[in-house]
Amino acid sequence: LTSLTDLSLSYNFLSTVFQDSGLLIKLARLRRLDISHNLLKEFPGEGCWCSELTMLDLSNNRLKTVPLEMHHLTNLSDLNLKDNVIQLPLQDLAEHPDVGVLFEFLRTLTNARGETNPKHVVVATNWLDLSGRPYKLLPVEVCLITSLTVLKLVRYGMEFLMDAVSSLVSLKVLELHDNQLHDLPASARCLTNLQRLSMSRNWLARIPTCIAGMVALQDLHLDGNQLTVVFPELQLLTNLRELNVQANCLRFLPSILTALVKLAVLDASYNQISALPPAVGVMTWLHRLSLKGNFITELPTSLHLMLRGNINTLDVSDNGLKSPPPEVVAHGTDSMLDYLRRIHLAETSAVLDLSDMALSYIPSDVMRFFQIRGIECVGLKRLILDGNEISSLPNYLRAMTTLTHISIKYCNFSKLPHWLGDLNDLV
Repeated sequence: LTSLTDLSLSYNFLSTVFQDSGLLIKLARLRRLDISHNLLKEFPGEGCWCSELTMLDLSNNRLKTVPLEMHHLTNLSDLNLKDNVIQLPLQDLAEHPDVGVLFEFLRTLTNARGETNPKHVVVATNWLDLSGRPYKLLPVEVCLITSLTVLKLVRYGMEFLMDAVSSLVSLKVLELHDNQLHDLPASARCLTNLQRLSMSRNWLARIPTCIAGMVALQDLHLDGNQLTVVFPELQLLTNLRELNVQANCLRFLPSILTALVKLAVLDASYNQISALPPAVGVMTWLHRLSLKGNFITELPTSLHLMLRGNINTLDVSDNGLKSPPPEVVAHGTDSMLDYLRRIHLAETSAVLDLSDMALSYIPSDVMRFFQIRGIECVGLKRLILDGNEISSLPNYLRAMTTLTHISIKYCNFSKLPHWLGDLNDLV
């Protein structure tokens, strides 16, 4: 047998081959091997020790896959795997005229899985990147590498993810952005070790419910989809540190987000949000809150509570905000939160201090203190505008008869309105 170069076992009823490794050693010079038209359900990886093979015919069997070790057959130029039951996308790779295309795929998976046979030792990377490949389907061979911790399927043309992904229980990173996914399979909730999930720029109309089971998630990226609501079960992700839902169709942010006490980054930019729930103010653990490009005209005064926390970026640009006014917004996060704090304090003290806020006009927030109960006007008593760039007072102040003190030191006034004298007890 040691000098055998051609071996044909076709048209038999073989269900297994090469179970004896000693036989394979004797066939070291084998060049051509034909095992077509049999009943093989698998071709053993040990069969790939015949490294001198140039032709291998496994057609007309019952193979569902091929061993990853096949890529070691570096001299192979003629491989026939037709008329088996190999699943897509491996079937397309197996039928490709260039056997190197299949071998490159098998080699990539081998590096991720590792290999420990006597001839080849490959340390597992547990990291697999199939991004940009036109497979569209996740190969079942990938789901057999249960030690994977990182799987990247970016720009993969994928429309759905198979249930078998649930076997990858060691996954910590799953990147699926820039595909055509509408949902995730319910079985994906078994990925309880997953820490990062990216589904940016897919076709999601709702957040996949299985995400609620991924209790270890720290980073969740759902931007660039068609989401209209954030489902309540998201509050179960108590380890979440970053949530990106920008560029969707959200109309509001739910109060359940306050349950995410480890959340440091919340990006809800470029949605259709018109108002924020006051409860957002208690999220003092946030480092960055981005609401850019929405329809918010007024921030709740409760946001001033974030001054006590870790907030360093509050981005509300491109909203058409009236409160806080543009001059305050232009001076950054601390200036905006300080403005909201002053408005909040005035609601209980009737004293509104807007000094040194670079204002060029009196903001419309002053009007919220003009209240009428019956025929009695109750509201603001003191208005402090020192150190701004204001040059005139609006006429509506004339109706605020509760005002007893207006301070306009170090402003840009050239003259005072005549109606100031009509206010009772004005100092």
